[in-house]
Formats: sequence, C-alpha cells, structure tokens
Amino acid sequence: GDSLSLTYSLQMKNGYFDGEERSIPIIEQGLLQTLGDFKVINDHSTHTLQTDSKLGPITLYAEASSLELFMREIAIIDRYPFLCNEQMASKIMALLAKKQIVELQGKTFNEDKKIKGFIRELNKNKNKEGLWGWWNTSESVGWISHHILNTLLDAEKAGYSIDLDKVALSLFVEKQLQKGLSDLPWVVDNGNPRVKGELLNLLILLHRLDASVDYKAYLSRINEQLENSSVKDKLKVLFLMTSIGQKDEVAIDSLLYDSSQSILGSLYWAEPQKANSQLRYFHRPYETNTENTLLAYQILKNKGGHQEELTKIQNYFFECRQKGSWMNIYESSRIIQAIMPDLLEEETTYQDVTLDVNAKNVNVFPYSAELNPKDSIEVKKEGSLPLFITAYQKEWNNNPIKEESKGLKISTVFRMNQDSIADLQEGKSTVLETTLTVDGDAEFVQIEIPIPAGCSYESKGKGSYWLEAHREYYKEKVVIFCNRLTKGEYSFKVELLPRFSGRYTVNPAKAELMYFPTFYGNEVVKSTLIH
Repeated sequence: GDSLSLTYSLQMKNGYFDGEERSIPIIEQGLLQTLGDFKVINDHSTHTLQTDSKLGPITLYAEASSLELFMREIAIIDRYPFLCNEQMASKIMALLAKKQIVELQGKTFNEDKKIKGFIRELNKNKNKEGLWGWWNTSESVGWISHHILNTLLDAEKAGYSIDLDKVALSLFVEKQLQKGLSDLPWVVDNGNPRVKGELLNLLILLHRLDASVDYKAYLSRINEQLENSSVKDKLKVLFLMTSIGQKDEVAIDSLLYDSSQSILGSLYWAEPQKANSQLRYFHRPYETNTENTLLAYQILKNKGGHQEELTKIQNYFFECRQKGSWMNIYESSRIIQAIMPDLLEEETTYQDVTLDVNAKNVNVFPYSAELNPKDSIEVKKEGSLPLFITAYQKEWNNNPIKEESKGLKISTVFRMNQDSIADLQEGKSTVLETTLTVDGDAEFVQIEIPIPAGCSYESKGKGSYWLEAHREYYKEKVVIFCNRLTKGEYSFKVELLPRFSGRYTVNPAKAELMYFPTFYGNEVVKSTLIH
C-alpha cells in the first residue's frame, strides 16, 4: 500500500502552469509463489485436486490431446513442399496413419493415389545398391534407407504394392554387415564410437526384411567385440533381443536405468552428453531423445506387460509438441506411427477427450477457469487420449525458503570481470548471472530475475538465440521465456550498471513452467551493498 511520487512543475507570472508527476514504484520484499496440484489423467476415474481454502481464487488449466491433434500434424507433413527421399517416406507414413483414422471414423479414404505416387518415386530413386540417399539416386545414407524401408514395408502391410526385392536387398545388407565385422580389428584399434550403432542398424534392417540369418550369432559377435558407446547402442541391443526371441533375457531394470523423467512426470531416454547441446539435434535428426525413446517404447511393447511405462512415454511425446507441432516431419511421422495405433486400439470406438469439472462438461481445450477457493474440485476425463490438468493459487511470501523440490533449481551471483562479488561498485558495469538446473525436459519455462533498486540496465540484450524465445525488461526484474529446455544446467546473464549507493534488498529469482506453475524453483531474499 506504500506510494512515492515526485512532481516536476513550473509556473509563470502570466498564469501558465505545466508539470509532470512521476510515480516511483515500491516493490514488496519476497515473491509471488504458486501452490496447487497437477495430474496427468489417462483413466476414467474421478480425481480430486488439492487446493487451500485459505488462499485466493483457484486457476484451473487443462490441456487435452485429441484425434484432431494427429490430423493437424498429418496435414503439416502433407503440406511440406520439399520432396527429398526421407520426406516422401514421412508423407507415406503420415498418410497411412490418416487412412487408419478415416476408416475408424467410418469414412472413405481417397488418397491412395498419392501414396502410390510416392512409392513409385521412391522406387525410381533407388541407387545402385538398392538403397537411398538424401535426394534422387545419391549415395546411400543409413538412417534414411532404414526409414524408407520401414515405411515401404508398412505400406505393403496396409495392402500397397511396393516392388521391393527383399531377397536381393537382404543379401546386400548381410554382405555389408559381414564386411563391417571383418573390419572390426582395425576399427577397435582406431576407436570409432559409431561403428557398433551402424552394425546394429544393419542387423535391425535384416530383421525388418525377414532375412534368414543367424541373428543371435551376429548380435553376439558385435557385443563381444564392441562396447556400447551410447544409450542408443544399448537400446538397439535390447530391441534386437526382444525381436529375435531373447526377450526373457532383457531385464526391465536395465532398460529403466537409463530413463529420465520430464518435470511433468513423463518418461524418456536421453544421452547424458546432450543435456547442454542444442546444435546436435539439427545436425543428426536420428540422434535425439525422441529417437531413443521410440526405441525404448518398442522394447517395452515387445517385452509385454508394461502399460504404465508405455503410457508415460506416450505422455512425453505429447509434451514435446513445441509451437503446436513436433520438431520436424521425420520426427512427427515416426511418433504418429509408434503411438497412434496403440492409443486408438485401447478403445472399441475412438472418443475425443472431454472433461467434467464438478459436473460441468468441458470439450474445448486448452481450458482455463477461475474457481472459488472454498469449493472442492472433482475432475473426470472421458475419451481416448490423455489430459494434463492443474489447479493453482497464488500467495505472496515475504521470506520464502529456497525451493528445490519442484523440478527446477535456480541461483544468482553478481560478477565483475568473471569474478563473483558480494558488493557492487557505483558506476562499474556488473553482470547478474543466473544458473538454472532443470531436473527433466521442460516446456515453456518462465524465469524471473529481480535486480537491485540501485541499478539500471547497462544494456538490454536479447540473450541466447538457442535457449531463449523472448526477454522482457521491467524496472525491477528481467523475465526470460524458453520454449523448451532439456535436462541440464543453463546460464543467463543480465548486464547492470550500479548507480546509487546504499544497501538494497534483492528479491528471489524464480523459474516456473508457464502453463503448469506448480512446478517451480526459487532463491531466498538476499541483499547487496552499492558503494
């Protein structure tokens, strides 16, 4: 309730008067904390959300997945204008999914001609090895060839003619595998970490072609001579074991050991070194958390009896939709191919998601409402796909403790010439550095960094292009928005100019998920001296 203002005015003898009144904001010590409950609902039970009747109004927010999500994603893939070999395969994969949806709705699928046209073009673009590169008949690229062959075999299963000589192709792939194995002494001496993954890819491809080879013997030779150089290598081994009759030898504990949880509780598999690497996702679309998680999903399906883990992986894929879509059409088509049939098979007939909130029906998402804090909140989901829902309240906390248990950890330090400092010098540029640790993959993260009242901004930079979607500079704080942060540690810098001497309170920095703010982390109240 405090206020402070300053008036500048002038008055002339002839009666002319002019002036301005400027308000000086007084910011209360502490921070606005968010308290509440969050759930991912996959069942049709009634759930009670936990809130506090002593606090203020309740904000209820819900996001739902629907069949339209898949249809929109398929439309994005279909509209993509470029037709390299990988993208034609992705379009076929998406159209096969669309056919399944259309037939589920009792309608007629009328895009067979388009699928047949893409199959014809891919056959025309086979190179002399009978495989595919990026464009036309270019040199073979392993992951692209694998993707195309998987797609063509799925198309054949759906009733399309694919004109593929599986016997000749199997012989060629097996020769490549044998050559790779014969070269292993040289490879081991030179320490090429990618070779095991490439050999496993060839073996997986042979299995997809239903080749008559001794899979167990080949897998044993590869494992005896090469260690796993990545989580993905391990996943490929486990996938092969569950595919070739060794699923009883696969320990689920071993698979789950390499898993991580997103902040919302979903399950995924990541390479440890990728936590701080955004560039690698662009360089190699086949080496991402998504690709690892798709492998783990298939392992669990092959193993059988692990619906809880499969559901958590499905939820992860829904979490990963940045800006209303997945990262690229290769990723989109693979996710749709993996999870859509399973989601639709769980119901005898597909139903769009609806939500009952205290007996009120909601069918338009995302949904937001303000509720009375004295009311209990009972929610129930109907429909085939998952629902993400949170109920939260805001409370001002004058002296918060450091919160580290909600998936985000944040800390700040003042730096001058790279050295950390406690006190600031008037007129000397200072950097306020914020370190954010994210316990699991997180979407739409909002970071608030308060500044001392005795400082102004030295500059208002846009921050890191790879990390930040947007920055807002206010008088008392900087707010940074990030679309997506993978598990790991991140640094954000704000350039300040200390201007007025004195001792100043520094309010706590905090980070939270913008749409599910019950997941957050914050610092304590601190102070600094400007001299």
